[in-house]
Amino acid sequence: MNKKQKIVSTTLSTVTALSSVGAISSLPNTVFKNVQALDENTVETTQQVQPTVRTDLEKEVEDKNSTVISTGAALQGAEYQKNSSEEALNNAKNNKKENDEKLTTSQNQVDQTLAKEVKDRAQVVLQLQETLSSQKQQKEALDKAVEEKQNQLKDA
Repeated sequence: MNKKQKIVSTTLSTVTALSSVGAISSLPNTVFKNVQALDENTVETTQQVQPTVRTDLEKEVEDKNSTVISTGAALQGAEYQKNSSEEALNNAKNNKKENDEKLTTSQNQVDQTLAKEVKDRAQVVLQLQETLSSQKQQKEALDKAVEEKQNQLKDA
């Protein structure tokens, strides 16, 4: 049984027990009056007996006990709900913390990957610039050599 079912079961058992106690405690008085009426040969056994102050007080106490028990059960249910809610809140906070940590880790990994990519591309650009500079120097040297050959051919 879950906790709510246990609370309901306990409450019902307690209410039943209190009702039985109330009925049993008034039973001897009723039986005694009935026996006494038979001994006196009166008609009191068939007449409705007016409630006494004690009977009224016992009934009032029984009603208040029932109210207290019901209120106690409601409070236990509310406390259980509060505890469940607190547990759910703590779980949500832990999940949020874990998700934040995963997000931070992912962001760091993306940043590192991007930094590596930028560095690699910068290296490629540097190599291309060096190659271009070298080829430009070779072209200038070849252009100069071609010009000298053309000048030699003109002179000859």
